[in-house]
Amino acid sequence: MKALLIFFCIFFATLKPAFSQFEYVSPKPGSTMINVGHNIIIREGNLIDASSIHKNLFTIEGTKSGLHDFNLRLAKDGKTILLTPIINFEYDEEVSVQFSAGITTKEGRVLQDFSFSFKTHREYSSQEREAFKNLKAILQEQELQNYPVDSSESDVRDFSDMFSITVNSNPAKGDIFFDAFSGSSLPSELTGYHVITNSGDSVFSRELQDPFNFLMQKNGYFGVYNGEKLRYDVLDSNFNVIDKYYPANGYEADPHEFQLLADGHAFIIADEYQILDLTVYDPDYSNHATVMGTVIQEFDSNHDLVFEWRSFDHIAVPEALHTNLSFTYIDYVHTNAIEIDDDGNILASHRHLDQVTKIDRNTGEFIWRMGGVENEFTFINEPEPFTYQHDIRRLQNGNVTLYDNGNYHSPPHSSAKEYILDEVNKTATLVWKYSHPGAQAGTNLYYLAMGSVQRLDNGNTFINWGWRTNTSNP
Repeated sequence: MKALLIFFCIFFATLKPAFSQFEYVSPKPGSTMINVGHNIIIREGNLIDASSIHKNLFTIEGTKSGLHDFNLRLAKDGKTILLTPIINFEYDEEVSVQFSAGITTKEGRVLQDFSFSFKTHREYSSQEREAFKNLKAILQEQELQNYPVDSSESDVRDFSDMFSITVNSNPAKGDIFFDAFSGSSLPSELTGYHVITNSGDSVFSRELQDPFNFLMQKNGYFGVYNGEKLRYDVLDSNFNVIDKYYPANGYEADPHEFQLLADGHAFIIADEYQILDLTVYDPDYSNHATVMGTVIQEFDSNHDLVFEWRSFDHIAVPEALHTNLSFTYIDYVHTNAIEIDDDGNILASHRHLDQVTKIDRNTGEFIWRMGGVENEFTFINEPEPFTYQHDIRRLQNGNVTLYDNGNYHSPPHSSAKEYILDEVNKTATLVWKYSHPGAQAGTNLYYLAMGSVQRLDNGNTFINWGWRTNTSNP
């Protein structure tokens, strides 16, 4: 262990002079399993003199593919340098990026020489690539084996049968936006995204297979995940598609989160698939596991990728403490929400870690981690810290809310929760909680997956309880 620790200290000491002058570099120096079509991002942090940027200052070379030509551009922020190789790298090779001194900041400071490297993943077989395609369906089927949900049952409900309003006593003003898909594998008239009034009258309805995350964005447009096209659609006030977002660098769009900010920047969650030998952690784990990780990407208003965060760079697979790591299909992080915090950094909910994290938007490093194996917080007035949670959100009062699915509470039960976070002293104080009473006295209902919590302008809280497990069509 001491030898290993010394090695890592030497490794990081060696890396530091190479890129410490830059606040952000992607791919992360020393990273592995990078896609062969990956771009390169370099940001020093200050405004760059665009006239000082020249291609002859950069060299991109693969140990197999050799020297690479590339397109070079300064992003709209005037700080971020983008290098896009014209031809993909080779599989399973080390790629070196070298930069010679010469670029200057607007303040007149010359950026010094630096270099870094990363490794691409090996070429996967057709069977392994097929496993990537099947992972989500296999894991969902496995998860539902313990619950009375018949995925082959036909769903014959129409829109009017989708919901019933049992209480309507002076609700907050505004319409309700929601998307819906059936628990059945068969076609359903329910599948799509919709807007209704508080009285249940339809304002807008559109059928779409596998929609997700239909909501108004911070720039005034609407967004929805288009499961038919594996992308996010931007909609105008008439719900016409006016823009589309796909993940960069060869990743697959994840339906959980899409955010359009007022400045035109967009954030998405994407999925990354790798084949890993997990016996390096435990001989009882799978030696050929199909593992899905998380990627968070930020695009500027020109659709240029300016930030990327990969879970494989920061989180070890065994942190998925409830996941069977001897199984051959593993979704070890399952990031299901991101929130741009008041300070501009990123709050993220990682369901399969029982964890919420804060990620530095400038560097890509963790600022803190709350919950799970690497928890840094002390929970106060909270006998049951969240498990398998969703929907971390920052409130105007400075607190945060989340939806605690509670899969690993005893017994399982779900709650909407609000915490005061002391990010200096690392404490999380539960100040509000609401659970749905069950039919039997003293019990609360449990919702296996999904769910959200929204604090409204009048102080009310709008709760989507998610996927019920005691009904055939949840």
